[in-house]
Amino acid sequence: MNEIHLSVLLVEDDKENLDLLMESLPREIKSYVLHYTPCDTFEEALSILKYQRFDLVVTDILRDSPGSHMKMDTENPPAKDIDTELRANQFCPMIAFTSGSFPKSIVEKEGPFFKVVNKTKNENIINAMEEILATGIPQIANRLHKELDQAAGPKYLWTFLLENW
Repeated sequence: MNEIHLSVLLVEDDKENLDLLMESLPREIKSYVLHYTPCDTFEEALSILKYQRFDLVVTDILRDSPGSHMKMDTENPPAKDIDTELRANQFCPMIAFTSGSFPKSIVEKEGPFFKVVNKTKNENIINAMEEILATGIPQIANRLHKELDQAAGPKYLWTFLLENW
């Protein structure tokens, strides 16, 4: 079986945790080669999602964590903004993770293409990635995007525009 390359947006607002995730998350799952784009701010992730397509988004939820004195708005985490941006502009499965509490608005969306996991163990994130890949949806979306790019990509547009301008 040929390798399928998938692009993954990885969002973690703690730089040290982001570095650990980049070191410890798999580069391959079965015959899928994973290419990560790391983001250490939610704002950067939202900006990137406006112009770049991904096959999977794995994002932290900025939340209150055990022992933290900081309390966040319980129903408006940045991961919710990322989910909203994805649903408005592209189809892309998503995994939301946190070591704190899960907001109800995120948990309610959980399903085959949207997973919510506790990040205390990387295994939880990896298992969610495997579950989403098992649906076949990231691979189908990836292939469709490539087919569209090949069928009506830059070469076609350049030719069409030059001939019909």
